[in-house]
Amino acid sequence: MTPPAPARRVVFLDIDGVLNTIFSWGKRPHAAALCEATGAVVVVTSTWRRVFDMGGLRQLLTGAGLTAPIVDVTPCLDTGHRCDEIRFWVNSQPEPPDSYVIFDDDETAGIEGHFVWIARSRGVEDWHVDRARKLLMGER
Repeated sequence: MTPPAPARRVVFLDIDGVLNTIFSWGKRPHAAALCEATGAVVVVTSTWRRVFDMGGLRQLLTGAGLTAPIVDVTPCLDTGHRCDEIRFWVNSQPEPPDSYVIFDDDETAGIEGHFVWIARSRGVEDWHVDRARKLLMGER
């Protein structure tokens, strides 16, 4: 069996306040369109990763309309900061991704040059996807 190809583009995805909002749950997530347009895969950063295993996360997110491959979750580190967990994940890959973006409603979760802050009351909107696409594709 051949090992899977390394993820070239990654979307680090929070769920509550990003996909799970009163405006967005049950609709096809904007993140799905982003992944389709860029070939990106998803790594879950949400605290939901502490409750659900990968199979459960895939089932929930697929049921919510996310069609992109969900390939991993970030580790739960003692620092309690998602940016540390994301850096750890990126640095622990045999071949780090070419590019990545972080969708999160927590302003402290971001890493400069990779972060797309989402207002938890609105969730991901078209302009977030456009900005993330530019970051993933190396456009500024």
